[in-house]
Amino acid sequence: MTTMQFNFRDYRSMYDNTPVFYPGDRVAGQVVIVPDQAVSCRNIRVDVGWYTQGKGDRDREIIHQYIIDVQRLEPGVPVSQQFAADIPTMPYTFSGHLINIIWAVQVTVDIAMRGDINGAGLFIVRPPQKHGID
Repeated sequence: MTTMQFNFRDYRSMYDNTPVFYPGDRVAGQVVIVPDQAVSCRNIRVDVGWYTQGKGDRDREIIHQYIIDVQRLEPGVPVSQQFAADIPTMPYTFSGHLINIIWAVQVTVDIAMRGDINGAGLFIVRPPQKHGID
């Protein structure tokens, strides 16, 4: 099993152990990938953005993407990537009956002719504060 650790920094607060950001903030941090076995891959992609989940078509927007040019991961040898992206004014994180809007740093280890290895570090984007209320 490959482990992925998402280390966020400069967040405003935490909600249920999930970092909270606001529009205009910069979501930043580092992802660390540690495979438990050797993995041959095309590359590793780190996407910062949002996607919808629920009824209807799935929407997705990548705010920033990083490509790690690596063809082989060795067991126990960490691979890390810094990430940073400015959060746009919309959309906010949302959880409803028909649709959810989820913000995440998503990692894909692109493996040819096999299933990719995927992981995600979730974060929350809240509407701007009004009158100093969080």
